[in-house]
Amino acid sequence: MKMASLATTVNCGFARVAMKELEIATFRRLYQKPLHISDEYFLTKHGKKYPSKFETNRNKIKAAFLKKWHRQTDKDKYLKTFSVDKWDHLAELERQSHKLEECNACFHSLYTIQKTFPLKPSYNPPEVKISIDVPEETFISMSIETLNEITKTRYGCTFTESLIQHKKVDKHKTKADHRNQKIAMMKKCRDVVQNELLKTVPQTVLKENESIASYNRKCLANYFETPSALKKKKTSHSPNFDHVTWDKQKLLHKLSKLQASNTKIVWSAVAKEHEIPNRNGGQVVKEFAVKNGINTATLSRYNEIKRRTRLAKKKFSGGKISIPVPPTVQAVKNNWKEMIASGKLLLGIPCSPYTVTRYKTEKGNLVAKDTNIYGRKIQMRELRMKL
Repeated sequence: MKMASLATTVNCGFARVAMKELEIATFRRLYQKPLHISDEYFLTKHGKKYPSKFETNRNKIKAAFLKKWHRQTDKDKYLKTFSVDKWDHLAELERQSHKLEECNACFHSLYTIQKTFPLKPSYNPPEVKISIDVPEETFISMSIETLNEITKTRYGCTFTESLIQHKKVDKHKTKADHRNQKIAMMKKCRDVVQNELLKTVPQTVLKENESIASYNRKCLANYFETPSALKKKKTSHSPNFDHVTWDKQKLLHKLSKLQASNTKIVWSAVAKEHEIPNRNGGQVVKEFAVKNGINTATLSRYNEIKRRTRLAKKKFSGGKISIPVPPTVQAVKNNWKEMIASGKLLLGIPCSPYTVTRYKTEKGNLVAKDTNIYGRKIQMRELRMKL
């Protein structure tokens, strides 16, 4: 091979960095044997009149490193990849694969980094063709052993161990995955607290001698939104009527005409007739009528009954997860019935009967209704059996 220029001689990245940073004695000690360099490479000619090949190539390499690289990051990456420290940590088999000249190892495995060097080599290594003269199973086991030795030296674990660990690693989680995981954890904690309340609250109500009405009022005040707050949060299904594309005047004219004739209508049918592109078209038409002063009670086919507002549960900060809520009045009563049936709650024997008369009106007439109430006493025999 002709050795006229640096580009055709030193093609190993580790050798280039070492020539730039190390003295000749250190370089010979660390690199001469692994890179298969002869002693003549370091000798001067004609009584030190001409420098050695090592000194000539080292001067050219130092000049190449001072040249303007395409990016400074490329230079830093090159020096880090082929550093002396990396060479010290290479496995012995991997060191033997490198050569000072015509280095196939650097060209094939580290080509993307090698091509950033300012002096591009003219050496083009041939394609590697492997002829296997041994059984396939033996060749695979030999390759895995070599990989295990290399990865153990460089990364601290063998190639086989890295495959096993890779199976245990979870896939990369996005922000949505972390958010959903947090929500699921909050729901789980809430359900645990709510189940505990279902077990303890009925006994607590009995111990505090609290009435069912008082318990219900306390729950509504502490765990549910108030009706006034719900009115402020009332949402609308309708778009901004100033920006809609359908004919508002035509719809308003028809609604006024139907109100005058006292005709009952189906709101969703009117929405389809006027081609209102909304899944809640009936509600949109009705809210449009209310906004324009039309009495919707005269147009609806059914009497509009004012139902009691269903109160929403209070939520944690963020507004997605409701807080744990004590059991309802019906659940508390059912718990008491189960306790009475199992014998955990003693009702005792009725005593001291008393009649209470209540008056109420039915169809304009005053009607008296008598109710018998009792005190209760628990026999000492039952208490002794419990103890």
